[in-house]
Amino acid sequence: VKLVWDAVIGLNFMQFEIEKKSDENDWITLAIIKDTSQSVSYTDTVFTIPAQNLEYRIKIVNLDSSFSYSETKLINFLPKAYELNQNYPNPFNPKTTIEYSIPIQSYVTIKVYDILGKEVTTLVNEEKKAGNYKVNFEGSNLPSGVYFYRMEAGRYSATKKLLLIK
Repeated sequence: VKLVWDAVIGLNFMQFEIEKKSDENDWITLAIIKDTSQSVSYTDTVFTIPAQNLEYRIKIVNLDSSFSYSETKLINFLPKAYELNQNYPNPFNPKTTIEYSIPIQSYVTIKVYDILGKEVTTLVNEEKKAGNYKVNFEGSNLPSGVYFYRMEAGRYSATKKLLLIK
């Protein structure tokens, strides 16, 4: 995420502190910038999904230690469509990860089936808020072979193939 703020020209600024807040966390300081004579830019490369929203602001610290805040910039990572991604790694032994996205709150089920269509396990079976998710599948108690996983959410359904090799 690359952010740019136009600096306010002034003589009593000591520094700018760039702060970030994610969905369920408090504000944290990412960087302190001492040069307050120009626009402030910062590139944030450290964030984790499934954080759905990130907020950024600048704490403007004056020479007398008083401070104020800039406007807040909101970055929204909510998906635009339902999506079921290919598991990784694939082939796998014995664990793999499945990522999926839902654009609106939905009841989600993800089930794993063997090659004959028999249900092996249910990985997800609950109401989920809009967002990006990961679920792990552990196949150590299964024989090597081709399996399928299917996601159903709202009117969306998708099936993908995975390969367990021991």
